[in-house]
Amino acid sequence: DQPWDLSEQNATELALLHNLLGVLAIRDRDGTEARHRFRMAHSVPNAHHHAYGLVRLNEAFLALTERRTADAARAFAEGRDILGRASQTPLTGRLMVLEALIAWQAGDVARADQILRESMITPGTEIEPHFYLSRMAADRGDTATARAELIMAHIAARLDKHYAALAH
Repeated sequence: DQPWDLSEQNATELALLHNLLGVLAIRDRDGTEARHRFRMAHSVPNAHHHAYGLVRLNEAFLALTERRTADAARAFAEGRDILGRASQTPLTGRLMVLEALIAWQAGDVARADQILRESMITPGTEIEPHFYLSRMAADRGDTATARAELIMAHIAARLDKHYAALAH
């Protein structure tokens, strides 16, 4: 019976709830629902600015899944700027993986490979670098490297701790 309290904490929780529903929609391959949820997250007033940054990063991931590379790059840059590079240590590796995926989709395979390899030493990226390096190796016909990287991804899966607010 109480009116919604749009304090920063409650507004942030609501924005992040829409963000998480958007991530689930990406998982379910429902781009329309994901876009709707991300718009809803942006429409919540008074949320902490980092919540809006996470939403932009997930919009970048959605754009990648839809092969909209320029939109992905733009959303990634905006999301990273909102979060600030140094202040989000737990997200650093995940940001690097997303940046590598954008580079890969843009055709810069060497840069994608470099970023993925650099991201391996960053906490929070136990699986993704190996998985995507495996895919990249398979694309160029290097089955031995593809298999080795995939094995590493499976080994790392036991150690992975996902950050639920970001799509992966």
